[in-house]
Amino acid sequence: MFSDTFIEQQRKERERLAEILSKEQEEAFHLLTEAGFHPQDSRIDLSTGRSAPWISLDKIEKNGKRVTHGILPARIVPLFLEEIDIGWVSQDGDLALCSPDGRQVELMVSSRYMAHRGLGEPLPRDDYISPRSRCPTDTQDQDHSNAFRTALGSHDPAPGPDGKRARRTVLFHVGSGGGECLEISIPSATMAARYYRAANGLRPIAIPRSISAKVRFSEGKTIINAVDLAKKIVTAFFFELAVTGRGVYRFHEPLKDRRNRSRIALQPKDRVVRFPPQFIEAPAVALFIAAKEAQSPLNEYLSYYQSVEYYLPFSDERSNIDRLRREIFSPGFDLNNNQSLLNLARAIGRQSAKSERESFRALLQFALPEDKATTIFDLLNNQHKGHFAKNGPIKDIGLIHNNAENKQQPPLTLQFAERIYDLRCRIVHSKVAGGSTEKDPLYPTNPEVDDLAPDIELIRQVAIEVITAFASPRAR
Repeated sequence: MFSDTFIEQQRKERERLAEILSKEQEEAFHLLTEAGFHPQDSRIDLSTGRSAPWISLDKIEKNGKRVTHGILPARIVPLFLEEIDIGWVSQDGDLALCSPDGRQVELMVSSRYMAHRGLGEPLPRDDYISPRSRCPTDTQDQDHSNAFRTALGSHDPAPGPDGKRARRTVLFHVGSGGGECLEISIPSATMAARYYRAANGLRPIAIPRSISAKVRFSEGKTIINAVDLAKKIVTAFFFELAVTGRGVYRFHEPLKDRRNRSRIALQPKDRVVRFPPQFIEAPAVALFIAAKEAQSPLNEYLSYYQSVEYYLPFSDERSNIDRLRREIFSPGFDLNNNQSLLNLARAIGRQSAKSERESFRALLQFALPEDKATTIFDLLNNQHKGHFAKNGPIKDIGLIHNNAENKQQPPLTLQFAERIYDLRCRIVHSKVAGGSTEKDPLYPTNPEVDDLAPDIELIRQVAIEVITAFASPRAR
């Protein structure tokens, strides 16, 4: 039991904090009114199952209609008013902001899992960031000229009601070496106000778990070009974070109720992240990230497979061009010779008649070097002895043998392709696993599903190699 003295101390402390919060609320109302707003009390649903008093940033339009420009706690209102002078331009339904000169872009981000440090930590440790991608201006510098604003303000904001200083929460801050910065942190006051306004009532909001990605360019751009380029850079950074196990991030979806989604675990890896050195196709990144959001091992496997399958048309196109080029530049090719033209037509026909399995083999042969395949297999086989062999737990799919032990086996790349495609077919098809032999389908309730982890890791590693192989280098 608590003593009467302790209970009395707690009561006085609550009264003191309530008085300070009341003063903050009164000051915020005064500042907003001076700035032309018509503020009113609002309540916002928190993830704790309760609601909290905030301020609705309302204005009265010329037609007399009251329009809400955002919802914020009183403490952040001064920063919101300071940001009005920046003149942020809203894009993508308030989920993106751009400065008028096109040098700064902010994008709202969702995170299913953060394998970093707890929100509330001030800045990332150095070992999370590749030495080549640390911001040219040290992020620990209190006078860092490239620092982005967040809803907690600058690096050294004023103390809160409890007397403590709320430190600026930065998850990642990286630089390109060419004057560009990329940061993932708590959103700016402007972004927070618009996000909380749109999200309130749709789903409980966790404060301050809402985050945004911020990109600063060394030179100005048009707003449309700045937002488009920022999305490409951040998309590639999401891939970096997913590959290194630093979290599952994506651009925020158009706001809707998502309370019933479940979350899954993600094992962190001791890897560093870089400023994106290349552009990655956004659909492939979305599929790769979706794998870790899947609610079953089968869906996780298929998402990784789809991130590879996305590149089949590109691989086939490359293969077609190479075959035609060989025919046309062959010393015996003669445009006026009917036989030469027939050979060219047959070459085109053979390519168009390829099955998906053959296309998948060709894709892996192009994107996955044999030495890399050996490294991947050795790692997985050492951790899961016998999993890929004849007596392994997954039936009716291709086996993988160590070529060092049996020189007569096909290259590991082709063995990977056969096993991956066989397993994909068992998941997708109801009876036949891609061939004429009847094979049992793989359902979520099948006991084999519990043993899929090594195969999921195999397709994940293959997906990383394929996506990377087709990435386009950034123009300098």
